[in-house]
Amino acid sequence: MFPPDGWDELLLQTVSSLDSDFVIEVSSGTKHDRRRLMVLGIMSRVRYQRLGYAYYPEYLSMACDDDFGEHARRDNVVIDARHLVFSHQHASYRGEVLDAAYQWQNRAVAIQLGNEILARRRHNNFSA
Repeated sequence: MFPPDGWDELLLQTVSSLDSDFVIEVSSGTKHDRRRLMVLGIMSRVRYQRLGYAYYPEYLSMACDDDFGEHARRDNVVIDARHLVFSHQHASYRGEVLDAAYQWQNRAVAIQLGNEILARRRHNNFSA
């Protein structure tokens, strides 16, 4: 992720109170923006302390960002800052071969488990 110049000040300008439960949605500059996937999880300390995690800990890798955004929308805590682009320079977007870390994250079992966890959490209204 490559932030815009002055990213910290730009983010602070979107927040009315740092002492509240919020998530800031920025653009990744990728196709995932169309489906509102938050590939960069930006959350307040208050939200982190309330939930006890940034990404739900049961995930291996895949679908945790889907959960992050959907859960925040369900809680109505999303600050729309999609005018700020934090460019996601993922190797696959540049046609590069995925290295061992990317291959591990994207393995079939992680995708399957991620989808199962996300389906269960959606069904349970993100309570477990």
